[in-house]
Amino acid sequence: GSRWESCTATVDERGQVAVGAIMTRDRPDGRAWWRTVTDDGIAISRYHLASWWEVEHARVGAQLAAPPGWLAQGQRSEQPALGLTPGLIDAVTKLLKEDVELPLPAAALNMSAKFNGPVWASDHGRLAPVGGPASNAILVLMPKDTPKDTAHGAPSAP
Repeated sequence: GSRWESCTATVDERGQVAVGAIMTRDRPDGRAWWRTVTDDGIAISRYHLASWWEVEHARVGAQLAAPPGWLAQGQRSEQPALGLTPGLIDAVTKLLKEDVELPLPAAALNMSAKFNGPVWASDHGRLAPVGGPASNAILVLMPKDTPKDTAHGAPSAP
């Protein structure tokens, strides 16, 4: 539809889930930064997984043509966007208006293992999927304040 439902859920070390109030809005509020810890209690770097809905709004705003098969993903608009092009990646990072960036290749490789699929990376502005083909690569963004030598899956800076 045309409305977005969101909430904050917290899972404690016992696996208990606490769900906050569900809010219905015209669009998502701010960034959905995922935060988690390893089994050893070490904090993992924050990240944002771009949904199809989010990338579609960036595509329309940038007046980009839809890639082949793109609109079919709209049936599951909350799922990660696939089949991204460099133009779509650029449009969504500009739309976010926050200091976000794609992971470096080493961090993207760790994320690829975590998500069991390819992840887009940027190395000095050169975009490339890591861990598989571009057609299946997801867009994971990190805050620019994430230390450059911190691969996802490694402890974040205090």
